[in-house]
This record gives sequence, C-alpha cells and structure tokens, in this order.
Amino acid sequence: MNDTELWTLALMLAGGLLLLWKHKREYSRTNRYGVQEFSGFWNKLRSEAFDNALAGLGYGGILAGALLFAFTDTDAAGWVGLLGLILAIKAFAHQRRKS
Repeated sequence: MNDTELWTLALMLAGGLLLLWKHKREYSRTNRYGVQEFSGFWNKLRSEAFDNALAGLGYGGILAGALLFAFTDTDAAGWVGLLGLILAIKAFAHQRRKS
C-alpha cells in the first residue's frame, strides 16, 4: 500500500467518522417522540451550525478520498460515478424527508 492509498483511506475513514459523530449528536438530542430538544434558541443555532459543519466535512472527506482514488487509479472512474449517484440519492431522500 503506497502513500496515496493511505491518504485515500484516511480521508474516507475520517469523513465517515465525522458523519457518524453528526448522527450520534442528533440522536442524543431526540426525545421519544422523534423531536430534537434544545435548551434555547441560540443553543439550537449553534448545534445545527456545528452539525452542518460536521456533515460538510464528512461528505467532503469521503468525496476527496474518492477523487484522490479516481485520479491515481485508472480503473476507478466508474466507482467515483457510483459514489456520486449514491450521494445524490441520499441528498434527495433527505430533502424529501425534511418536507
């Protein structure tokens, strides 16, 4: 395993862990009725901003690792297209769930 493959693996692993942390934070704030509880308005804004930053860094890490893999391995272009399709489906499903 060369340095590029290690960086790819590290970026994707870090991105996945950041996404897990974001979802764990949301889960710990959710009551038994499925509603997130906050102690105040500013606490909600801070928490949501931090969760959005975690999500952005998580998806960015996964995407950066996938792109690094695609540009260094000639057979990986199909996998990056598949990853883009999966992320688009996930974003669409998340948007439908919010509305």
